[in-house]
Amino acid sequence: VQDLDINYTLGEVARRREEIIRRLTKEGIIELNRSLPFPLLPMRVGLITSLGSDAEKDVLKTLRESGFSFQVTVHGARVQGPYTEASVLNALDWFRERAQEFDVVLICRGGGSRTDLAWFDSEALGRAVATFPIPVVIGIGHEQDFSVLDYVGWRAKTPTAAAQLLVQRVRETLQGLEDTLDRILTQTIRAVSEAKKAHRERVRRLNLAVAQKLREAHRDLGRLHRALPRAAGMALGRERDYLEQVGERLRRGCSREFSEAHRRIQELHTRVLSQARAFLAREAHRLSDREKRLKALDPRRVLERGYAIIRRVGDGIVTDPAQAPPGTRLRAELRGGVLRLLSQEVNGRMEDRSQAELSYSQAVSRLEEILERIEKGEADIDELSSLVEEAAGLVSLCKKKLTQAEMQVKRITERLEREEREAPQEGSPIEGGTPTENGNEEVPF
Repeated sequence: VQDLDINYTLGEVARRREEIIRRLTKEGIIELNRSLPFPLLPMRVGLITSLGSDAEKDVLKTLRESGFSFQVTVHGARVQGPYTEASVLNALDWFRERAQEFDVVLICRGGGSRTDLAWFDSEALGRAVATFPIPVVIGIGHEQDFSVLDYVGWRAKTPTAAAQLLVQRVRETLQGLEDTLDRILTQTIRAVSEAKKAHRERVRRLNLAVAQKLREAHRDLGRLHRALPRAAGMALGRERDYLEQVGERLRRGCSREFSEAHRRIQELHTRVLSQARAFLAREAHRLSDREKRLKALDPRRVLERGYAIIRRVGDGIVTDPAQAPPGTRLRAELRGGVLRLLSQEVNGRMEDRSQAELSYSQAVSRLEEILERIEKGEADIDELSSLVEEAAGLVSLCKKKLTQAEMQVKRITERLEREEREAPQEGSPIEGGTPTENGNEEVPF
């Protein structure tokens, strides 16, 4: 190359830039990134620039001096020469994959000649920035310099201006928050003041209403106090009349009930005495019958036919050979007298039986059992005397208990007749007091 026409070159760059902008506009994507809402607090910042360049230093210094805690992630890229497009696209792809971790991305390059800045007039870079999911701030060159990225991204021109855009956004947001807080505080103070006024007014009205209610209550209380004695007197008079009526009805009712009870007691008394006498008569007849049957079965009558009753000397009847071992002294009761014997041989079994104190019912039951055994012939001749002797004792016991029962019935009858003579006549008025409780006596059957 012997010579270079700068004017022709710059004209060709401008023509190509216009052609790219026209195609992006026709496709409707040139405003996509700038239509995204800019974050109120863009604190997580991604920076694409040449590492160690003045642009990087200016951006970091501006953010640091703002006093805000920006979190900046720097991704190095070529910003001049034929590798600019590929290098910047690579950085954009890295941030695109991590878009959720950032609020905004800055693409920055310091000033230079127009031909140096022409490398950013790339359709691929324009499409990448236009379709980027978060806002992209462009800070390339000087105020008068333009590239395709300035038309598709958020133009801040210089790197320092790009950083100041973020600082200003944060400052405006904080100022807006402070203004909002001031308004909230002012409105709160005003609302509290109005609430206090309303509360004082309600308290005043409540006091007036309570005072009015208390005055009305005092008036009602005075009226009730004056009316109470008269109403109480009327109520007590009605209750007194009612109690007198109830007392009169109670006296008449009690008189009828006691008369009826006295009649029923007399009737029961007559029935009880009749039943008791009948029962005692039946029992006496049955006992006499059993005594006759027992005498008919008395073994002593057997002695008249030549039999004997063997007893041990000083002891009971012998019914088993085992009760008289060899050498035992015995007495044999005969019809005509008594023989004294001496046992020489033991053969058979021994049975010892004792008679306990029994009630009347138990004695009668045992007596029936003995008579049944004797009548059925279940007792042999040896134990017959023992059974008859036991039956005789039971007969004596039953006679004794019957005599006691008759005397007890007689005493009860005499006492009831005496009480009947002393009792008030039927229909006599009943005064206060409690009826006398008579003790009950049990007939020992």
